[in-house]
Amino acid sequence: MAKFFFVIHFDKLSAKTGISEFLRKGNAKYTPSRLVGLIAYWIALLAVFLSVAKILDLDIYLAISDKLVQALPNLIAGILVGVVGSLIVAFLANVVETIALNASFSHARLRSRGIVSLPALLARGGCNSILRMELRHLRYFVAVGRCLNFSRAAEMLHLSQPPLSRQIQEFEEEVGAALFDRTGKKTALTEAGEYLLVESEKLLEGLEAACRTAKSIAQKSRALKVGCVSFFQNARLAPFLEEVKSYKPDLKIEILIMPTEAQERALFSGSIEVGFARSWLREESLTFEPVAEESYVLVYPETALLEGDAEACFAALASRPFIAIARSVAPGLADTIAIVCADYGPIPLPAYECNDAFSLIGLVASGLGWSIIPEFELDESHVPGMKSLRLQQKGKLGICYRKTGMSEQVGEFVAIAKEYFSRLS
Repeated sequence: MAKFFFVIHFDKLSAKTGISEFLRKGNAKYTPSRLVGLIAYWIALLAVFLSVAKILDLDIYLAISDKLVQALPNLIAGILVGVVGSLIVAFLANVVETIALNASFSHARLRSRGIVSLPALLARGGCNSILRMELRHLRYFVAVGRCLNFSRAAEMLHLSQPPLSRQIQEFEEEVGAALFDRTGKKTALTEAGEYLLVESEKLLEGLEAACRTAKSIAQKSRALKVGCVSFFQNARLAPFLEEVKSYKPDLKIEILIMPTEAQERALFSGSIEVGFARSWLREESLTFEPVAEESYVLVYPETALLEGDAEACFAALASRPFIAIARSVAPGLADTIAIVCADYGPIPLPAYECNDAFSLIGLVASGLGWSIIPEFELDESHVPGMKSLRLQQKGKLGICYRKTGMSEQVGEFVAIAKEYFSRLS
């Protein structure tokens, strides 16, 4: 019991007079004279306790004295352990304080970085690890370095000035050097700032060039999706694609045949990137540039033996079945053809509807009825059994694409198309 009592009592005394004193005084050091003084203090307390015990009861005094003599070796050992323990605690506390001072971070700064303890700091690689700056820090620094004015730089970056100033201060702390001289009326770069500005500009330019190259590689590896109305495919598209290949031999092109309305939806959703469509596009986010003008043609079976002008031909065909483009597929073209028919008499009721031009021409050539189609797809030499009459009504066909977000690949394709079709007009 004596051993237990004195060891615990010593720990309490050392904790009271040692660690708390160190933490209170910060840089206090345990010199030999101070340690001797502490030990003398503890022995004096023990002597006072024994004196009081002797005055009150001699038997208790003798019992305690006997126990003290028996426990003297353990007491001395306990004192030594306490002293050594105090020195170790003092040393560790001094190490922690040194690390905290060298870190140059305030408590709030550490918490903002998610560091709330020494293990967390060490887990993050310590305070002298690789700089943890972000790309935005470089851009902000370059903007201020070029303008030499925080207000103008903030406007250019679409920021308010206080957040920009804080970002620059964080950047300077990360670098470990003052980059701007703020002592005068004007902001100026320090020597370190001038050097870092040049290197930062090189770094950002190199990064942007690398991103452009990566984007170019990605674009070359995928196909350019092009929409096209069916009546335009054979007449004009094939020669144009040969022209494109002469300029861009590595360009992959995927042709998707679809009416104007489907191209409008596909361009808006991004399913295609460019299209050849007719002029009744309604989506304001798309650009339509006419590249060709087409006439509408009356087509009928050669057995009809029609004579005269367009009005006479329409009158002769009025009793025959009319073959129309399906309104559900191409409502714009169906409405336009109905308007053309109205110029020559009553609008005929469709006896048949086809969802593509080739099927419609085949039905007309077989003698099933008559129709009106755009001129581009008509080639009588390849369609035996059918005749045609060109009408005075015309329509426009053009290239369409999104107004914003146009890729370099699409831009080159559109430029080639405009130059090619301008030669044909």
